[in-house]
Amino acid sequence: MRKVSQTREKMAKEKAEEDAIARQREARDKMHALREKLDGEVDKNGLLEQLKATDEGLARAMAEDEELQNAKMQQRRALLRARRKNKQAQEVEDQRIKDKVDMIEEEQQERQAISEDYLRKMFKRSADADGEETKEEKQKRLDLLNEYL
Repeated sequence: MRKVSQTREKMAKEKAEEDAIARQREARDKMHALREKLDGEVDKNGLLEQLKATDEGLARAMAEDEELQNAKMQQRRALLRARRKNKQAQEVEDQRIKDKVDMIEEEQQERQAISEDYLRKMFKRSADADGEETKEEKQKRLDLLNEYL
């Protein structure tokens, strides 16, 4: 009986060892499955965080680009306004210069007409004068004529 009891004990020990090994394997497998699950979730969470960060970066970049484009458009508009204003100022200046030149030409024409009239009257008076002209009067008349010509 001893042999039988030893064999039973031995078998019980072996079974206990096998059960312990099976429990260890089962615990190891559960732990491994749990790690994989956590790693998968962590990877998913990490990927979601990366995606979120990328989306935020893109949104910021788009907002900055839009602000930059708006600033450029404002600069262009300001340049166009300045060009338009300068063009109008140039047109006004050109018109003022043209008017001034016209006025000067008109004054010169009037002076010339007045000078011609004055010379005609001078020579006409001299010819109509009763007495003879003195050399001084003649010289004065010739000087005026030379000055006019």
